Amino acid sequence: MNVPINHDYMISEQILLLHTKIAQSLFSGEWKHGRLGLLQYAKLIKNLWNAVKMDDPYAEWFLLKSYDQIENAKEQLQNYEDVFQAQLDNLRGFQVELFRNPHPVLESLQFATPFAYMGAKLIEQFDYVNRQLFTMKRIGVIPKGNLKHIKLIQQIQKTFRIPLNWHSTELTRKDIVENNDKAEKARKLMGEIPHRILHKEIEFTFLPKPQIT
Repeated sequence: MNVPINHDYMISEQILLLHTKIAQSLFSGEWKHGRLGLLQYAKLIKNLWNAVKMDDPYAEWFLLKSYDQIENAKEQLQNYEDVFQAQLDNLRGFQVELFRNPHPVLESLQFATPFAYMGAKLIEQFDYVNRQLFTMKRIGVIPKGNLKHIKLIQQIQKTFRIPLNWHSTELTRKDIVENNDKAEKARKLMGEIPHRILHKEIEFTFLPKPQIT
């Protein structure tokens, strides 16, 4: 007998391992007053996620923007990682092992959306590139491009701040079709919704299933 599985009742625990203090701070948001960390981002993105379930097209739009920025940040971090790894691999006569924390922080992840886990992957990438930079500095290698930590942090922050530009208006696609007060308020706050978003012309794996029709 095949019993259908309700995935909302399945449980799991993911562990994020972080070596550097700045990555650990970016996880919790403690690195600088007024800036966002992963935990804050996870709460913000959950609000968008729940609004998409209620057929808010603006929330869907900002979820897609968040995903695009995550992909952009991930690509940039991967490019840095590849360049630095090539530099380390090309040191003649050396077998380089990255410096590591003998007591890394283990963060338990139990997020409500896949976007928060994507953000966690960015923090892990950021942590790894920082280990590369630390190693290169300690052994006297100048990283190509003279990359500064602040540039990496800015990429993470740009990603985490996108949900702040969304405003909860309790709006649905029906309100936009009717062009009522809610629709006008949303336009003033967030601009004109793209046609492809409004009419659900974009297929995206990570959108939640709507709870209303």
